[in-house]
Amino acid sequence: MIFIKAIKNPEPKNRMKRRQDFLCLLQHQNGVVSMNKFLICTMIALMLVPVSFAASPVFFRGYAFLDGSTAANGTVVEVFINNASTSSAGVSIGQGVLADVTPQGRYVISFEASTGDNITFKINSAALVAANGTNTSAQQITAGMFVVENFNLSANSSANGVACTYASGCSGGYCVHNICRAASTNCGDGYCDTGESCSTDNSACSASQSCTNGCQTTATTTTSSSGSGGGGAVSLPSTTASAGSIASGETKSVAITEASLPVTTIELTASQSVSAVSVTVKESSAPSTANIVISSSSGSVYKYMEITQTAPSTSISNAKIKFKVPKSWLDLNKIGASTVALNRLAGTTWSKLPTTKLSEDTLNVYYEAETPGFSTFAVTGLKTIGFLDIISKIDDYYKNKVSFLSVIDFIDLYYKNK
Repeated sequence: MIFIKAIKNPEPKNRMKRRQDFLCLLQHQNGVVSMNKFLICTMIALMLVPVSFAASPVFFRGYAFLDGSTAANGTVVEVFINNASTSSAGVSIGQGVLADVTPQGRYVISFEASTGDNITFKINSAALVAANGTNTSAQQITAGMFVVENFNLSANSSANGVACTYASGCSGGYCVHNICRAASTNCGDGYCDTGESCSTDNSACSASQSCTNGCQTTATTTTSSSGSGGGGAVSLPSTTASAGSIASGETKSVAITEASLPVTTIELTASQSVSAVSVTVKESSAPSTANIVISSSSGSVYKYMEITQTAPSTSISNAKIKFKVPKSWLDLNKIGASTVALNRLAGTTWSKLPTTKLSEDTLNVYYEAETPGFSTFAVTGLKTIGFLDIISKIDDYYKNKVSFLSVIDFIDLYYKNK
């Protein structure tokens, strides 16, 4: 039946080839494979003719060592292609469906690369050191390379005060704003984090806030939760900014200074002269009457917002919204930075707005979206999927928890995020 379904849904050969690679990799991953699994791989292979494409899946596996010992669960292994500043793939040791049967320190990492590419590895963002059989030189991808076995990696933890990306790579146990620390907060570093009370870092808060157990503000709007069941009031941040007068054909940028709101700037272009224009941005909850903006299996919602402006809608010919998303939220929810989008609610239906990534710094990624009007908005992102997530989904299929086609869709999502 699975074979028939696949035949009835012909798709581009390169995508089918990628799926075959993932399904049949179970044989390499586990060493043994059931006859059922083998037959499925064989059936898919028989459906395909030889194909070629620029990049192919490659897998490295071995043991990772940190400070001379096998790496603990949570240690991050990343691969970089051709000296790129950002990693092409990363895995966290001890996670995934095979975690309970995988020896301590064992890693498996998958990525796409082309013949001739040079790859390097890092552990917790630290460069490799020559220990425990580690080859610290760049490895070149050769034709036909698929699974590379027993490729051990070694690195050392960073001392407090040294730049970091992951807490597991710091000897003090904490990576606070990309600096290794001995605690989860650091007074005087220019940031006011939750749980931190530090007057020195008041400058990190907005004008109406102080650093007392994080930035505490008095400039909030109280909104009541809706519904016949009643419910208590919740305090949500809100701000109103003035754009003043806008001449016909002029574009005016309105800065949104409330730090707890995602929006940083709103640009308004007037089709006719207007005066005393103001913009209000207010954080909100998910509209109870609207459709779901994104499923929890596909991604997450960062925040909902209501944005309004006082000029007649016919007098604004173009509007852009600039906003930011914390990297900490992206990492926590495993969201790909390139998949973040601003969605606008019209009636009960959400529409994804054209969203462009502008820049990033150590804390946030910055975006811009063009909108045909103002209403309720949602900032969303798609989940990133690694090789072990694919294995987990396939494992669910063999436990009759998901359908075969849902596995295929999951693999599609993996490549969509690439």
